[in-house]
Amino acid sequence: MLQEYPGTILFISHDRAFIRSVADHILQVDESEPRVFHGNYEQYKKRTTDASVNVTEQELLRLQTKLTEIIGRISIPNHHDDITSLEQEYETLLVQIRKCKEAL
Repeated sequence: MLQEYPGTILFISHDRAFIRSVADHILQVDESEPRVFHGNYEQYKKRTTDASVNVTEQELLRLQTKLTEIIGRISIPNHHDDITSLEQEYETLLVQIRKCKEAL
C-alpha cells in the first residue's frame, strides 16, 4: 500500500524488511551532515560497505608503511632512537594490522 503512494513518505525505522519494501531513497543522519542516497536499501548498503572497505584498506596501507619505517629504524638506529619504544610500537602496529586484516 505504501509503495503505491505517489507522494513522499518520510519514515524512521530500524526494520530492514520494511525499509527494503518501501524506500527508494535513503536519508542518512549521523554525527556529521545528513546525506541523501538515491537508490534502494540494498544499493545503499553495498555503497556504504564498499566505502568502509576502502577506508580499511587505506588504514592498512598506512599501518604497513609505518611498520616498514619502524623496522628500518630498529635495524639501523640513529642516536635519537629508543629501541625499547620502537619495539613496543612495532608490536602495537602488528596488532593494529591484524585487526585491519580481520575487518576486510
